[in-house]
Amino acid sequence: MSEQTTHPTKPISELVRGEFVHHRRHTTEVDTGTVCKVEAVVPFRDGDGHQMVSTLLVPLAGGEPRIAKHYATHEIFMATEDDVAAAQDQVRRGQLQDDLVALQGLLSSLRVRPDGYQGAFDIAVVDGEVSRIAEALGLPAVDFGSRMNQAVKWTAPGDEDLGMRLTVRFWGKPAELPAVADADEPEHRHVGGAAGGPGENDAQCACGVTYAGFDTHAEAMKMLDAHIADEQSGR
Repeated sequence: MSEQTTHPTKPISELVRGEFVHHRRHTTEVDTGTVCKVEAVVPFRDGDGHQMVSTLLVPLAGGEPRIAKHYATHEIFMATEDDVAAAQDQVRRGQLQDDLVALQGLLSSLRVRPDGYQGAFDIAVVDGEVSRIAEALGLPAVDFGSRMNQAVKWTAPGDEDLGMRLTVRFWGKPAELPAVADADEPEHRHVGGAAGGPGENDAQCACGVTYAGFDTHAEAMKMLDAHIADEQSGR
């Protein structure tokens, strides 16, 4: 193949079910829209006796399954792990956007009469993504639910004269921080927090860890006490 690309290739006759490839029907570009999962590989001979291979390919980004027929020696671009992850992310974003549009239509068609809005709409994100979102929005990421997860809270802009605005919490494992050499051992004790309505309660440790987003202050303190006990036990 003369095309310049960093993607590995493989003879189509060597494909196995479950692998991921780039199948470019109407484009020469390799992107998330061309990633397909191999569902079947069937060798055969054409009318002239040439060894051929028929493959059943399912696009990860949606659409009808594709049947591709090539000579057995045809080289096909393989999709990398990053390609597959990007395609799956695209599908998940699309599904979420479709769901929000459906909710918008439901509110309109039913002429729902809201009497205020409480709580938050939680979206789990892949490892490290919560840190990127926090940086992009210029908002803090605080511990959420457990010491392994953090959350970034975004509230829709606008006044709250007639009720609270929609709040979304993106949560997941934060990006790993580089190790700090010869750092002083942090102190672990309750130093602050806040009490309020559902989702507005938090508790903070002297080491900087904050447990936020709880319905009651007692829940936040329970998580903080467990954190302090865990750290002081040396586990």
